[in-house]
Amino acid sequence: MGERVFLYCERGLAGGLWAEPLNALSNIAFLLAAVSLWRDQTLNGLSPQARRAVHALCLATGSIGLGSAAFHMLATRGSQVLDVVPISRFIVAALWLAVRWIFEGSPRRAALAVGSLVLATGVAAWAMTAMSCRPDMVTSNQFWPCLNGSWPYLPTLGALLLCAGIARRHGMHTQATPATSWLAAATGTFGVALLARCLDLLVCGQGLRISLHALWHFGAAITVYSVLRALITAAPQQDGGRIQDRRVT
Repeated sequence: MGERVFLYCERGLAGGLWAEPLNALSNIAFLLAAVSLWRDQTLNGLSPQARRAVHALCLATGSIGLGSAAFHMLATRGSQVLDVVPISRFIVAALWLAVRWIFEGSPRRAALAVGSLVLATGVAAWAMTAMSCRPDMVTSNQFWPCLNGSWPYLPTLGALLLCAGIARRHGMHTQATPATSWLAAATGTFGVALLARCLDLLVCGQGLRISLHALWHFGAAITVYSVLRALITAAPQQDGGRIQDRRVT
């Protein structure tokens, strides 16, 4: 569990606690997103259950930043769990609520969506392992076909594309809803952020010691913020109903 993980351009092969200052400090973006949404006045209009769900996701967002910062400081196999678990937990919970709130799906459909994403992510992780991708060496060879260890995030990008597409289709004959706009923003931002994550070691291999991985953090934080905004616009209101122009119809 204490084995070192040398995966990012900024760290290189250094073993120090602050060998990745930008990668570590850029996680403050998640904390800012969490605090901003926690204190948002629009939450006052939500039902108590919906408000608790959003607050839980805010806490999950903060844990993403703290866990990722710990991993980029310690850079061990054990600390990698702190990086992976919070973001996985957020993705599962957000997809469940998106199906339930934005698309007004049943719990069964929400469970099916979550199960499909988990399965696809597992297959992507297996495929990466089958290609003998070893995320423990700083080398530009991790770019293709390994995509710098980014394969498990591809199903999440696909899920965002699917949700944004369905939301747009449902809103084609009505005025664009806030949920649709926020999902589109989340999808575009996540795509750019994921590209930065993939290119980190490739750029490093060209002799440029810059941290594209920090851009991944900023982009992922904006994605999380946008997804939460989409959920808030579609969340149940205190009176048990919903504001018509806040949901995808």
